Amino acid sequence: FLALFIENLNRQLDKLENKSTTHSVEEVLETMVEPLFSLDQYQQNGTSKFMQLIGRAYSESQGHIRRFLMEKYALPMERFYRLIYASLPDHSSYEVFLKLHFTLGAVIFTFAGNQALTAIADADFNEKLDAKVLTQKLIPYLSNGLRANTKLESQNQNPSADTLPRSKK
Repeated sequence: FLALFIENLNRQLDKLENKSTTHSVEEVLETMVEPLFSLDQYQQNGTSKFMQLIGRAYSESQGHIRRFLMEKYALPMERFYRLIYASLPDHSSYEVFLKLHFTLGAVIFTFAGNQALTAIADADFNEKLDAKVLTQKLIPYLSNGLRANTKLESQNQNPSADTLPRSKK
């Protein structure tokens, strides 16, 4: 899953970077859409399965899995992070780090359990949802959350707390 996702993410990042030098947070987030949906072509419910795996890797404090992912796929992820940070120039790096973590949680929860979400939307609201409709609703929500003026300040007085996180090699 991950190799295919990263390959497609790199292509989307190339397209975005070739388009212009400045990008909105929505544009950066949208680079993830096609790579996520491509996993469904690879395997039935691939997007959902991938998000479940990512969720487990992060929620179960599997530090070695996170380190492996960041070492093996550091360059494309650093490209994505750099674009996100650049799209939010009025936010500290620490604040963006926290907001990205919150964003990842929302994405994982939405896509890892999208069968339940679509069933509830249908049963309780008579709304037909699919992954593409969910994404159309999710991107603006995530973008607004990332842009929100919440000032999640660091308690650390260390000047390095405001630098872009790097993978440890």
